[in-house]
Amino acid sequence: MAIRFLFVASVLAAVVLVPVHAYFGGDSIPDGNSTHIMHPQVVFADGDKKKPPKPVKPAYMWANLIFVYVFTGLAYYFLWRQTEEVLRVRQAYLGNQATVTDKTIKLSGIPEALRSEDVLKEHLEKLAIGKVENITICRQWGDLDQLLNERNAVLRKLEEVFTVYHVRKGHRGTTGGNSWRQPDDSGDEEEGRPLLGRRPNYRPQFTLRYGKLKLKFKKVDAIDYYTNKLQNLDNQITEARQKEYKATPLAFVTMESVSAAQVATQALLDPTPGAMIARPAPSPSDVIWPNTYLSRSSRWARSWAISTFVTVSSIFWLVPVAALAGLWNTAEIHKVWPQLADTLKAHPALASFVQTFLPTAVLTLLNIAVPYFYDWLSQYQGLISQEEVELSVISKNFFFTFFNLFLAFTVFGTAFNFHSFWETLNRSFKDTGSIALVLAEAVQELGPFYINLSLFPPGSLLVVPY
Repeated sequence: MAIRFLFVASVLAAVVLVPVHAYFGGDSIPDGNSTHIMHPQVVFADGDKKKPPKPVKPAYMWANLIFVYVFTGLAYYFLWRQTEEVLRVRQAYLGNQATVTDKTIKLSGIPEALRSEDVLKEHLEKLAIGKVENITICRQWGDLDQLLNERNAVLRKLEEVFTVYHVRKGHRGTTGGNSWRQPDDSGDEEEGRPLLGRRPNYRPQFTLRYGKLKLKFKKVDAIDYYTNKLQNLDNQITEARQKEYKATPLAFVTMESVSAAQVATQALLDPTPGAMIARPAPSPSDVIWPNTYLSRSSRWARSWAISTFVTVSSIFWLVPVAALAGLWNTAEIHKVWPQLADTLKAHPALASFVQTFLPTAVLTLLNIAVPYFYDWLSQYQGLISQEEVELSVISKNFFFTFFNLFLAFTVFGTAFNFHSFWETLNRSFKDTGSIALVLAEAVQELGPFYINLSLFPPGSLLVVPY
């Protein structure tokens, strides 16, 4: 869509606007500093002021005003066409989906009276949306999850000691240094004898601490220790599965058809604000299950706390960004470090490295590292699925890129340097129209930097001399 719009707009500008300006305006286009556009007030000796004459605008400038509406109409036209195309593709895509995930919705804000599979199923079918195939209400499974995590850790340890055992067993068998003879592998006797009979000296050992303050310890067979611990955890998990856990206001509802699930996500299921909110469900493997039984207030608090922290950290990033932006301005470097500025003037290659390569390299590395930091933060935000985590990371990274890379770097790099900050800021408050002019001049001056940053992706830090 952008290619089509820009192509048509470029053709119209080249065919109409450029010839009009070339014929009527010559080589120069009037700007805000021209005398025939802006006339200062005349002050006489007695203090009287004379009103300035009305600004004289060239007649051909009407072409710019007309083409503002022309280009706006073209943009609306192409947006409308693209919207129709997206809707067509979306309907075709949704019509071809038939998996369980496509028929499942995530229902949040369930009232306490409906937090039962049978009651909720009856309530949804009364709405005449479609038949409900299955309902899974998320419950407070924290204790069960903790047991499963402990089991996974013990299982991993058991795999490690078994690996060590078999490596040592194979090594002793090839060197002939083992005096303990194992029974025949073909017999059934092998299953019971390693745990009950004599142990070879190459079996892994585990240091078991006990007593007050865990000061006493003894060596036990690691395979037996972890096997017994795994069996105990399996028994505890079996018992924990039989318990009844408190229901949460979140459920996954599988409808009879994809169309019924789509209708449910677009319908108002309850007039109470925040109740019975239906959204497309993520894939079961994509769900972050420990977050499903977090309360809404807990998720809300986590979300606001992390969003506030990201905002504060974005302000903190202004410090290194402003320092990097100062490298573009030789006059600014001379005020802070005169010797460095003189050295850069005397060595053009070094100046190209400091002013072109160094800011691009540091900001590129910063752009690589920041998404990992935001991903770590988003993991603790209480989001339900990994997809939501990734979308949160993208939004945070976009905010960082736009605010720090474009706005802050551009502003600090030219107009808002350390010494002219307040002067430019006061001028911007008096005439808000000058902000756009300042940013336009800044982007023009930082052209080499943005070309380097756009052409060379992260990892290929090259220098283009200017």
